[in-house]
Amino acid sequence: MCPNCHAEGLRLSANRPLCANELPEYGYAVCDTCQRLYPIAAGILDLAVYDTTFALTLAGQSNHFFPTPQWYERIWRTRALTLLTGESFPVAREMQWLDDWTQVRAGEYVIDLGTSTGLYARGLSKHGATLCGVDLAWGMLREAQHAIRREQRAGIVLLRAAAEKLPFRAESMDAVVVGGSLNEMRSIAAALQEALRVVRPGGRMVTMSLGKAYNPRGRWLQKLAGASGIQFPTVSEFNTLAENAGWKIARQELKGIVLFSLLTK
Repeated sequence: MCPNCHAEGLRLSANRPLCANELPEYGYAVCDTCQRLYPIAAGILDLAVYDTTFALTLAGQSNHFFPTPQWYERIWRTRALTLLTGESFPVAREMQWLDDWTQVRAGEYVIDLGTSTGLYARGLSKHGATLCGVDLAWGMLREAQHAIRREQRAGIVLLRAAAEKLPFRAESMDAVVVGGSLNEMRSIAAALQEALRVVRPGGRMVTMSLGKAYNPRGRWLQKLAGASGIQFPTVSEFNTLAENAGWKIARQELKGIVLFSLLTK
């Protein structure tokens, strides 16, 4: 959907034939209604090129630049849930949780919201769904593209867009997944509302988010992180945001400060 005039359907302008679910390396997506051109570079479609409404938080801005995109997954992401849950939680266990709760099927359309390096999108692509990795940070999207090509993953399209203003028509998606990026978004409420808008009736949203710490050291660290725009809602606050957006909370588990949620429409 064109982010400017909301016309449905963008025409790809590229200099080579396209395979299914693949963007050209360079080119444009063109809106024939308002004539806006959205650039494609390194196989990533930029649908936020004209929009500064939803600027990145300070934490999000760090995702543009070295070393954050290059080190995020290999250094932090592999250890994050073990540190934050207080139990052994390697990436393999996280991906098994994602599989079990999301239940992605072949032919579905799934958004990996705040995709970062595309960890969730890459993991779910094995099911034969089309994955749309959405993020505002160019650095993370480029690193995701490198990982997708290195692992030869198919069916993943990378888009630069804001979680609070998704470039998809209403009820066009089957599911939305989001990892810890939810905490870095300027408006968690708006992101939850947009996810509900684009998901079909009966669709679902699976989230892994960080809640408020209850020990003094954790609260002190979260206060420092809060200065960069990261939010840490309590379980009650998160549930209120989700329910106000229109989601039904179908399942939740809290491990340490990590909240796993399955929301349904």
